[in-house]
Amino acid sequence: MANGMDDAKAALEKQIAELRREVAGLRGALADKGAELLGDVREQAGHAYEDVSREARRLAGQVSGHALTATARENPGTTSAVLGVAALLGFILGVCVGQSTADDRRKRW
Repeated sequence: MANGMDDAKAALEKQIAELRREVAGLRGALADKGAELLGDVREQAGHAYEDVSREARRLAGQVSGHALTATARENPGTTSAVLGVAALLGFILGVCVGQSTADDRRKRW
């Protein structure tokens, strides 16, 4: 009877060890995927920032301060949308810069 219990215990310990290896593999794959996604987001944010910056410079050359103020007053919804997008891009850029300069020990994943 004790021999059967020892065999069951050994089999259970073997399964636990296998599960631990699988969990470690999954954890590594998940970390790799997270790093890949973060890289993609950083790249996309960089491209978006470049596009918006280029367009803003182009438009700034065409519009004087007074005309801009008048346009903002005439189109408050559009003005809010543009400012919201600019704020969102600034936030994303700040998060990306913060993540790239953060100490590895302080990261949570």
